[in-house]
Amino acid sequence: VAFTPVVAPTYIQGHPIDGAATPVVATTTSVVDKKTVQKPEEKVAEVPSGNIVVNGDFSQDLSVGWKKVIDWDTNKVTEAGVNWAKIEPELSGSEKVLHLYHNGNSFINITQEIPVNTTDLEFSVSLKLYASEYKYDGNYSGAFFWIEFQDNTGRILGDVFWRAWNSGWDILTDSPVRRIVVQEGNSRGVDTKWQTYNINLKDELSTYMIGVKKEQVKKVIITMQCRGCKQNSHSELWVDNISLKRIDK
Repeated sequence: VAFTPVVAPTYIQGHPIDGAATPVVATTTSVVDKKTVQKPEEKVAEVPSGNIVVNGDFSQDLSVGWKKVIDWDTNKVTEAGVNWAKIEPELSGSEKVLHLYHNGNSFINITQEIPVNTTDLEFSVSLKLYASEYKYDGNYSGAFFWIEFQDNTGRILGDVFWRAWNSGWDILTDSPVRRIVVQEGNSRGVDTKWQTYNINLKDELSTYMIGVKKEQVKKVIITMQCRGCKQNSHSELWVDNISLKRIDK
């Protein structure tokens, strides 16, 4: 026969018995440590001092820092046809510059994507552009350089354009805001003079891109492009000393 132990009562008719152990009363609720567990904040790397454009002076091979795409139809990386990008000495001296060349129905495109966490940045570039004259036979050509501002999802917030082009054709992107930097001789034909441009990104946004918040800008995309159609379309672009530097206060 199973033995059932007898537990001495601690209460009789609601009154405690002297000397009895204090009972543990079970409840339907329990006390929980209500400390709020906070996830550690994600730290974004601070923009370092100095030029954050990789190989912006083209002292190294173009494969360092830059992505190159050639050929209108297939977007394949190739040197086929009459499109090329070369780092070569500038004619007036020994300093090396990037030279893009295009002829025919195709394009050449070179880009670099730069993550940023501030718009306290100064952008600088030296450019020389050429586009062949429009012959009214359906051809067009253009040499373009632009910087694009994106948010952390890759959405384009705005861009700044330098161009030499002919005809009414223009390059299209999804940019809601565009500022075109007008150059001497860039409407139809040649601008073979070196020009250096400096842009304060914070001022650019507040002056020309009202509605774009500086906190939204998480990437700066640099793009160089020559393109056109028909065999007699021809454009060239020379680029030197691309820099993007933190402005130290």
